[in-house]
Amino acid sequence: MQNKGDFKGELIDFELFKKIIDRIADQRVINERQNVALELVFHGGELLLLGEKRLTEILEYTTTTFQQNDIKFDLACQTNATLLNDSMTKLLSKYKVGVGLSFDGIDGGNSSRTDIKQEIFEKKFEMLKSNDTKYGFLIVASKTNIDTMKKTQEYLETLGVDDNGSGTLVKGYKINYSEDMINPGVTSEIELSGQEMFDKVWKPELDRFLKRKKTVEYHTADMLEKALIDIISFHTPRDKSGCGTKWCGAGITMIAIEPDGEMDYCDRYAKKYPEAYVQHALDYDFLGIHQLKKVIDYNIMKSELYKKYNCDNCYADFICDHGCEAFYKSKYGEYGIDTNIVCDQHREFYSYVLRHVKQFLNIYAETNTELKTRRLHSIQKLKQPIINDELELILNETGNIITVRKI
Repeated sequence: MQNKGDFKGELIDFELFKKIIDRIADQRVINERQNVALELVFHGGELLLLGEKRLTEILEYTTTTFQQNDIKFDLACQTNATLLNDSMTKLLSKYKVGVGLSFDGIDGGNSSRTDIKQEIFEKKFEMLKSNDTKYGFLIVASKTNIDTMKKTQEYLETLGVDDNGSGTLVKGYKINYSEDMINPGVTSEIELSGQEMFDKVWKPELDRFLKRKKTVEYHTADMLEKALIDIISFHTPRDKSGCGTKWCGAGITMIAIEPDGEMDYCDRYAKKYPEAYVQHALDYDFLGIHQLKKVIDYNIMKSELYKKYNCDNCYADFICDHGCEAFYKSKYGEYGIDTNIVCDQHREFYSYVLRHVKQFLNIYAETNTELKTRRLHSIQKLKQPIINDELELILNETGNIITVRKI
């Protein structure tokens, strides 16, 4: 949000919060979706500004309501950790809230978020660990921290990142690219171009993968897997998610609820764009036909954008996130794709994987790592089951796992 200051101190009323949770629970039961996990993310602003008393009330009411209705759910939050203390950490652990830590790097890389010293942050990490709280890191790559990115990654990985299901408390980390809402483009003091993002983040991490045979950075793993699947198979994309896929899911698999109960496509729009307003969470048609009409209108807009930018004919289409429409509109006042940022990094990433495809597949064979399609796509057929008489690709019966082995 460009205008965060306008809403300083604005917190959701607890009675309104309870009514919204009740409506969500009713909706899951009516539609028989209790067994489809609901993810509720406490976001802001800064969650911990609620204070311990109100946060306890919110977590207790949410957990009790969902459990009483046999609704599967996961709770998560995003915080810069400034207000994190031992009692808050115990509270998050008690209610099994997954914690995302906004942390942009060591050696001053995090200075744009907070003035907390590095050693204080390390004590907070230990606090989370000692209280059995699952946590991970979100890094936003920008001109202010890009030169220390490698050191930051190496530092985070010394904390014991859970890259193999070993049960360590650090869930992992992801690196996002920054977008400047105030002064975008070549004169921005924070925004990296797509080429810079590839040269300074993705390529070094792909090279590290080729040397150490793994990556624990979320986007690298995700794009690498999708690039390989796109190269070696015929498939159908079918995913709508929060962020990071062509059809971003705004308004249908994800929706944001403001402190006054207003529902928006996602939290990146908020109050600034009335057209992104869906309805009030207490309206009669909660999560109903009105919302679906708004989502259809939104997706028609995105479809027209993809035609305009020729996305469907781009070789990197399958791995590309196609940018955030909310960010673009905030920057330029209309919908579009920032090709200098979005297209360049994904094309470079895909081209690099294509040039080294045999090396990457060899590593999957050597490490007995399967290519798992997860919910992102459905594979119909392998393009070439035998590669250079050295590697064999085997697709399982359900079409969602590819095994790579040496002949």
